[in-house]
Amino acid sequence: MRDGNGGEEDLADPGPRNRNLTARQNAVLELLSRGESNKAIARRLGMREGTVKVHVRQILRKFGLMNRTQVAAVCATGR
Repeated sequence: MRDGNGGEEDLADPGPRNRNLTARQNAVLELLSRGESNKAIARRLGMREGTVKVHVRQILRKFGLMNRTQVAAVCATGR
């Protein structure tokens, strides 16, 4: 996938935040941590919005978090 600067962007890179996430969940996590909406994530990754919602719920469960804001905070601190 290309980033906004014309370079390649690896949204599946598990990085230090991985909590046994799938490659697709990591891609959703990356965009989620940037504040993207479910609709925008679905469009970027070529999936249905309902599928994104499922991935978001799984990410929240695996991180033990309650909402998207907490996900962004965890990603920002690299925990």
